[in-house]
Amino acid sequence: MDFSSWLNITPESPFSLANIPFGIISTPSDPSLRPAIAIGDYALDLRAFASNNGFAQLPAISKNIEVFSQPTLNSFAALGQSIHRQVRKYLQDIFSVNGPYKATLEQNPELQQKVLVPLKEIKSHLPMHVGDYTDFYAGKNHAYNVSLSEFLISYRSY
Repeated sequence: MDFSSWLNITPESPFSLANIPFGIISTPSDPSLRPAIAIGDYALDLRAFASNNGFAQLPAISKNIEVFSQPTLNSFAALGQSIHRQVRKYLQDIFSVNGPYKATLEQNPELQQKVLVPLKEIKSHLPMHVGDYTDFYAGKNHAYNVSLSEFLISYRSY
């Protein structure tokens, strides 16, 4: 895929078309938590994008469009990798210089004003609600090494 964008994205930006991170944002003008992606020096407000028919060309998400109005990414995550890939590809196409959906955002300055928020104006929030317990051990060796380290520390304290 050609990762050139019509949106001015500097080569130093970590948020190119090759790397579109999803997150949760708020802004001083709208303190409600909502999903967004980082793209260049902007956040694409996915709630505003969805409510202005930004996903009209992606039927796979139409019956689950409310996931972009949630205060976490849990509902979006629950849709599975197939939907995630389709949404990511669609967003890459939206911002691609040679993308098939030029009228959706590139040729729509009014929508750009509504959905593109400068990163300096956003506040990022925890993207997922994590339940009771999450095990961050990376594997058997990690668990063993951590346990051994804790044992040695407690042994030396006697």
